[in-house]
Amino acid sequence: MQLTLNEKRLLLELVKTETTTPEEMGTILDRPADSVVQYGGLLSQKGLAQVDRAVTTTLLLTDEGRQYLKEGLPERQLYDSFSESASIADLNTHPHAKIGLGWVKIEAGNVIKTGDAAPSPIEIGLKNSDAAPAYIKEADKCPVFLLNLFHMVSDDAELAKIRRKCMAGELIYGQCKKETAARVLAFLDKFREKMTVAANQIRSEKVKILILN
Repeated sequence: MQLTLNEKRLLLELVKTETTTPEEMGTILDRPADSVVQYGGLLSQKGLAQVDRAVTTTLLLTDEGRQYLKEGLPERQLYDSFSESASIADLNTHPHAKIGLGWVKIEAGNVIKTGDAAPSPIEIGLKNSDAAPAYIKEADKCPVFLLNLFHMVSDDAELAKIRRKCMAGELIYGQCKKETAARVLAFLDKFREKMTVAANQIRSEKVKILILN
């Protein structure tokens, strides 16, 4: 079984301590804590160590979410824009007409309210959003950071930068998700390119075999 130098160093220290934290081991190995988590994850995949994680999921409002918290969801704004009924023509002039159609009933070309619509789960969540922090200050427990750690970012310096900004509150959860999504899409684009090249090579080899036969 092949191990990297850092995996070997971590394994030797684990033999001495059995159980430790990334921060403690980072001090011993003179490596960032997130790098230690990465080494531990690789050892875990090889059956040589066990990594225990506690994941905390936190929701936060984007600028759009804060706007809807103040003004109401698009469908609520549409629903509250008329009294008992309105014509389709009048309704289509509303900026949120397409989104709000699911909240109304249409009869004979008119839009009719079906009664006082109860708050949706999204509206309830928006009203209770003050309880959610603006960011997660525990990078090692964040599923988005762990995705970057184990799959999307191979550069230790970049990972350390992401972790520092997260812990300091400079990188909010929503922005981190957007940046991670961009990395995932870039990875998928490269993967598709490689698959296309491989498929072309396979077809080329088949043609060569047919010509030789």
